[in-house]
Parts: sequence; C-alpha cells; structure tokens
Amino acid sequence: MGDRRPSQFLRHLRGLVGTAVTDTILRSLWMSRLPNHAQAILAMDDDVGLDKVALKADKIVETMRQQQPQAAEASSTI
Repeated sequence: MGDRRPSQFLRHLRGLVGTAVTDTILRSLWMSRLPNHAQAILAMDDDVGLDKVALKADKIVETMRQQQPQAAEASSTI
C-alpha cells in the first residue's frame, strides 16, 4: 500500500486489474494489504459497497496514525 490512503490504493488496484477481476476478489486482495486493525474493523462490512468501505478504511487508518506515539529525537553534547 505504501504511503497511499486505502481508497487511493483501491483505485490503483482497479487500474491494474481492470474488469478482469470481480469486486469480491478485489476486496479480498485489497483488504489483505490493510493494517491488521483496519482489517478487523472492516470485516463486518462485507455487505457494504467497496468504495464506501474504502472511505471508512481511510478514516480508520488516519485515526490510528494520529494515535500512535511520535518518536522524539534527543541529542546530547559531551
């Protein structure tokens, strides 16, 4: 997925596979590349359209990024 948001990554995958792959297969492939916490939350949304799930995934991933502690850089002089 890289630095892309989940919805951007979904659009990228769609561009690669075109119409050769069903949304069911695409959903499975896309979901497998999401962070584990997002996969667990979105697993309940199998009856929701893939585009709506992707927008929800964007919010989940962004929220989790904001909650992760930031590493602080320290320097010392001797």
